[in-house]
This record gives sequence, C-alpha cells and structure tokens, in this order.
Amino acid sequence: NIFYYIFKIYKMCICLKWLATANEVRTRIIGLDENIFIPELIIS
Repeated sequence: NIFYYIFKIYKMCICLKWLATANEVRTRIIGLDENIFIPELIIS
C-alpha cells in the first residue's frame, strides 16, 4: 500500500526533527552550542 509507505516516511521525518530538537536543547543546556556539529539540524 503506497499510503502506508508515505505514512512511514512521514513518521520517520517527524522522529528525525524531534531528535534534532532534543539534540539542540541538550547542547544549549550543556553550553557547547557552537562547538558541537549537529548534522540533523542542517538536514531539516
């Protein structure tokens, strides 16, 4: 089913964005904001 496949990709994108956001928040808390390279943020 093509719709199931699209839904899976959509869910994966949301997961990646959530992970990138969590990563950014974590680095801000640590205070190494500019020293850590986060590929997910550049992709999204």
